[in-house]
Amino acid sequence: MQKKNYDNLKQDILKNRLPSLDYFRGIIILLMIQGHLFRALLDNGTKSASWFRFHEYIHGVVAPGFLFLAGFLFYHTIHNKKSFDLIIKIRSFLGIIILGYFLHLPFFSLQKIIRLWGTGIEYKFLKMDILQTIGFALLISIFIWITLRRIFIPVIIIIAFFSIASPFLINTPDNIFLAPFIDGNISQFPLTPWSFFLFLGILTSKFLKKFNLPIMILSIIIMLMNHMFPPIIRNIITDSGKVLFLFSITQLFRHSSFHGLNHFLEASRESLFLYMSHLMIIFGSTINPGLYYFFKEPFKMTTVLIFFILLIILLYPSAYYLNKLKTNNIKKYNYVKYTIYLFLFLIFLLKKW
Repeated sequence: MQKKNYDNLKQDILKNRLPSLDYFRGIIILLMIQGHLFRALLDNGTKSASWFRFHEYIHGVVAPGFLFLAGFLFYHTIHNKKSFDLIIKIRSFLGIIILGYFLHLPFFSLQKIIRLWGTGIEYKFLKMDILQTIGFALLISIFIWITLRRIFIPVIIIIAFFSIASPFLINTPDNIFLAPFIDGNISQFPLTPWSFFLFLGILTSKFLKKFNLPIMILSIIIMLMNHMFPPIIRNIITDSGKVLFLFSITQLFRHSSFHGLNHFLEASRESLFLYMSHLMIIFGSTINPGLYYFFKEPFKMTTVLIFFILLIILLYPSAYYLNKLKTNNIKKYNYVKYTIYLFLFLIFLLKKW
């Protein structure tokens, strides 16, 4: 039964593949890796140059783009199905959340975390990042789909407006577990208002399947007129314009790929692997030091570009073959994945200090 479910999932993925979305994802991931590497390793003199402000403006599309992509794919893959495996979907969403908190572990030892809880480490662990926001927003979306399917889109529209208006409507609660979902001073990407981009992706998947020139023009106007919006939501509005502009551009690419880009696009489909691995390599985690730890003296542009090329050479072939394994042998893929997860979990559970 499980093999049949995975075979059906594979057929659905191949059937519902949108080439334009592959380009969108590929650009977002490439910008993500390059941007994080530049921020971590470039010297301050280079980062103070005027061109770097433009660099940061362009890279403002990365985090919103990931959320947008998650929402778009959620609705694109689910709305035509008469039925789906709810357990598999909820499990995958919870897995995204767990991986997000893994990246925030203060120590790779449950016993040490319990002993030092209350000393400030809890804020580092509980803060929301992109993965947690994606996971929780997808859980909200699947709950609405199950309970309010007939009015799913109207409810998503209401929640999207609430998300973007939340800075005006919600005060940070005193509860340490709730505050990271709302307070931008605690979390870099709190659930509100950042979940807006995921709901925007759902609405785009519903209404904008093809290239839409008015939307592209609107996105440009939004970016040019960003000074007209209240400062508290200015970045959210501006980033929405960036996301819709990039999405509009990539919708012009209706074919499966240009010659020579097949492997790149297939590797980019392993977005979660590329996200996790590049962060662990550049910034490190509780189980490994990263480049940022080893190279505390920043570098000039040429050296960082060499690091970028080497990182791409390492990560993209790995992601490509991982995608091939998942596509051709999902049983072996899951065996390897859950073996690694179990091994790490046991170490985390049993390690004393």
